[in-house]
This record gives sequence, structure tokens and C-alpha cells, in this order.
Amino acid sequence: MPILSVEVHPSIRPDKMPSVVETVLKNHTIIEGIDLVLSEFKDLKIQILSGGKLNPGYLIFSEKTELSSMGLLDMILDKDILIKIVPILHGG
Repeated sequence: MPILSVEVHPSIRPDKMPSVVETVLKNHTIIEGIDLVLSEFKDLKIQILSGGKLNPGYLIFSEKTELSSMGLLDMILDKDILIKIVPILHGG
């Protein structure tokens, strides 16, 4: 089963959140996996997601690809992936 690893930019990452959080997914989309990972950090989840969709102001990267603009967040995860959540106004 594929592993989704989520790294949240330090400017929005809660103090108690590790730099990378991993979860094993079976028949889930990337956005559903992000929802699962962020469910442990409710304030952050509300900030980033609404109704299972990405809120404006955030970029989701995997390697050099921004997944949201490419329409890939609804893709069923079939291999291990590291994604990075970055606010648009992250200060460089």
C-alpha cells in the first residue's frame, strides 16, 4: 500500500507537528490523504482544507510539480509520494 508523506512549511506548521507526517493509504486520493493527515491538527486542517477541497492561498508540491494546478489532487495514490504544503505568502 502506498505511503503519503506530508511536509508542512514551517511558517504554518504547529509546534507539536513533526516536520513530516506519514500515513498508509488504500484506494484514497491525494486530497483525501492530506485530509487524513491533517485531521490530527484541526486548526491547520481548517486553514488549509474546506469541504475536502484545498483552500485558496496554498500550493501542494510533489518533486517539482504543483499538484493542484495540474488537477492531480483527486488522483488515487498508487505509489509512495512526498508532498509539501506551502502557503503562497511564505516569505521566500
